[in-house]
Amino acid sequence: MKENDYVLLTANAGVMISYRNKKILVDALHDDKTTPFSRVPDRVLRQVVNQENEFSHTDMVLVTHDHPDHYSKKWTEKLLDQNPGIQAVMPVPDFADRKNVHALSRPEEKIHLAGVDMTCKRLQHEGIGYEAVTNYGYLLEIAGLRVMIMGDGKIDEKAITDFMDGFVPDLALLDFPFLTLTPGRDITQRVIKAKQTIFYHLPCPEDDSLGYTQISQRVFNKKYQNDPSKRLLYQSMQRITVGAIGH
Repeated sequence: MKENDYVLLTANAGVMISYRNKKILVDALHDDKTTPFSRVPDRVLRQVVNQENEFSHTDMVLVTHDHPDHYSKKWTEKLLDQNPGIQAVMPVPDFADRKNVHALSRPEEKIHLAGVDMTCKRLQHEGIGYEAVTNYGYLLEIAGLRVMIMGDGKIDEKAITDFMDGFVPDLALLDFPFLTLTPGRDITQRVIKAKQTIFYHLPCPEDDSLGYTQISQRVFNKKYQNDPSKRLLYQSMQRITVGAIGH
């Protein structure tokens, strides 16, 4: 484990994964206030775009889907304009004409960029009425660290098993219903079986009008308080160290 091996929250499901001098932003740029979720603070957006502090030397940007609590065209454009060396992978056609942007279109794509191997697969978006949303999950290998990201993928055992297809994650980033709902916790423990799991996509406490963060904290303390392999992200710029992974 190194000091610069961590996952850092921008807001909601927006994170930066920093591991072995690789930095990958995932759904990290969005500025719309979508009730009850939080927007990324302007100061954080400016740091990302200007590549300041923790966000310096970013290698790659990933987007799971085009929802305003995951993606901002304006801020993504600013980042790419100011940092043409950053690679981007997204199921959004906004910047498909740029050489450093890979626009996902097939149900499954395997890509190697910036020293990172990734499998990108479509996953049905959770929730009634969102079935037509193009949502991608990512299976990443970053310097030997295997990372699983589902976007807003549905809590569905068969779909998740097919998505993983034998992939054994060191680190899984999962939306908070995988913590608060019994089927989610069951799949987390029995199917995903990551060495380290981070639950996220929660509003900051000051925006928690529906009590999602309070409920998640309560369930977390009841179920996982003494489990160091499980962590909870909910505050912008909160950081969780990526633990020593047994290779």
